[in-house]
Amino acid sequence: MTLHLLGGALGANDGMRLPGILLSVVSGVGLMKVVWVLATPLVRPLAHPLMLVPLLAVPVLAYGSAGAIVLRERGVTHSGVVTAVTPWRGKVTEYLCRVREDGSGGITDTIFCERDNRPGERMNVVRDPGAWVRPQRAGSVADDQIQAVLAVAGSVFLLVVAVSATAMGAAVRPKLVRAWQQ
Repeated sequence: MTLHLLGGALGANDGMRLPGILLSVVSGVGLMKVVWVLATPLVRPLAHPLMLVPLLAVPVLAYGSAGAIVLRERGVTHSGVVTAVTPWRGKVTEYLCRVREDGSGGITDTIFCERDNRPGERMNVVRDPGAWVRPQRAGSVADDQIQAVLAVAGSVFLLVVAVSATAMGAAVRPKLVRAWQQ
């Protein structure tokens, strides 16, 4: 579970995105395999569908919350002026704002913003001094922290389902348990 959660959190750092995805995929597949091998045939069809949504959601939630946690703990908030608003097309259209920091010699951050933000508008931005995560609007940092709670809750749910399914398998097939102990 920890590796699955960690894989999502590593994705918040641009340089660690691929290792984070690989860690989440390998740990998720490994967990499903362990449950498949150790659970009884009656429990498998129940356990795997219960685990599917949290297996997909936990890394995504951890990805979203890791940046907010880093910025909350060591981020520096500054005020600035929006110099440009650009549409960014992914699955949905989001907007990127370029925010020039006040009195810092022209340091500019690019952050996700709203459609109704306009050049000349004032905005507060939180930046990580170590540049581990991308800068964010000050208001969105607090909003993203709820994702950390959901990611941990999803991990706990996965753990409960996996342990329950494998415990039922161990109770029904004690020979398998004895073989692993030797």
